[in-house]
Amino acid sequence: MRVGHVSDIGKEAVAVEGSKGASIQWLLGKKEGVPHFYMRLVTVEPGGVIPLHKHEVIHEMFIVSGKGAVLRPDGETAVEQGNFIYMPSNEVHGTKNTGSEPLRFICCINVPSE
Repeated sequence: MRVGHVSDIGKEAVAVEGSKGASIQWLLGKKEGVPHFYMRLVTVEPGGVIPLHKHEVIHEMFIVSGKGAVLRPDGETAVEQGNFIYMPSNEVHGTKNTGSEPLRFICCINVPSE
């Protein structure tokens, strides 16, 4: 069993090219020996964005706080606290904050193949 607190986890800038005002905290991942899904907390500051991108991992997201939009090549869908999102592998997507407070969401991904 592993129990931790988010305040003990450092923030890293989101690695997607063109991201602005977005950070990630790896809550459970490779270094904790998690075998199937990694859990992250993503924060997008007001005016921040994670632009359109794609990758092999599946996303399962839960909006913890704030307001924003999930981006697609053909538009966007508004999201807010309590929404959940499933993003299949290789689907083009992004996220932006449309509110005046940080947009925070839990994002679980399958363990990437090595």
